[in-house]
Amino acid sequence: MITVIIPLYNAARFIEETLQAVQSQTYTDWECVVVDDGSTDNGAEIVQRMAQADTRIHYVYQSNAGPSAARNHGLRLAKGDYIQFLDADDWFPPQRFENMLAAYSRTEENVILYSGLCLGAEDNIHHHMPYSSRTNVGDIDFKRMYGGFGREFSFIPGAILFPAAYLKNVQWNEAMRASEDWDYYLQLTQQGYTFRNLPEELFVYRLVVGGLSHNYEAVAQANYMLLQRYYQRGFYCKALMRTTNIVYANMLNIKHGRTSKWTLPHWDVLMAACFALMPIALMIHYITLRKNG
Repeated sequence: MITVIIPLYNAARFIEETLQAVQSQTYTDWECVVVDDGSTDNGAEIVQRMAQADTRIHYVYQSNAGPSAARNHGLRLAKGDYIQFLDADDWFPPQRFENMLAAYSRTEENVILYSGLCLGAEDNIHHHMPYSSRTNVGDIDFKRMYGGFGREFSFIPGAILFPAAYLKNVQWNEAMRASEDWDYYLQLTQQGYTFRNLPEELFVYRLVVGGLSHNYEAVAQANYMLLQRYYQRGFYCKALMRTTNIVYANMLNIKHGRTSKWTLPHWDVLMAACFALMPIALMIHYITLRKNG
């Protein structure tokens, strides 16, 4: 069985179409847990109406705590052998579950599969556009996930079908409101799991104006904190991290007038530092990769 987990927050205009995508699956052994994260619109009424007509859909409520908390809540209730995270405004075609499970039947253990994906327009999810990043890049272990995600490749949680057994010792970081997906992938690859792409486009990410993924400053801050947290894995030395601390803090300070305990006097100094760091970072990255095989 597949458990679909949907965090719901003020997505009443999309949730019915999203649930219909789940109901349309050719593989029918699924349950869908919709975790209402304190919505103030009528999304709850739509989900409860659909749940009355289809007992595979379950509605639960929590006080607003963010999508990561909602996903963790759904995981605690999940009964499936596989987990499908799905945002309340996204969509997938009817053959997704069937094709992903068929691919798993041909895949060795400790591999997590994610499908190809495309983008859908906000007002018409079936108006598709190419995804803006590479997805099919071969097997992705911790090194590649740490050093390449968001730069060489990217994918989103909805494109992944997770074996439930692999998620027992990981949790979504409820303190993060951006880049929590990258953190989740890093936790899994740290435990020895590998991500692999199934090229078939089996997921559609809806482009919603004002969505969290478009808050570029928040994403940049979260990405930097993740790089800092995992640097002890060997990709950055402490001296380089100290220098990037200075550079990043001053980018925020120059752009937004924020204060920082690290200071650089002028924009031209900052730009010079950025360009000076690039070859150093690449050299350390190359040496470390050679050292670690």
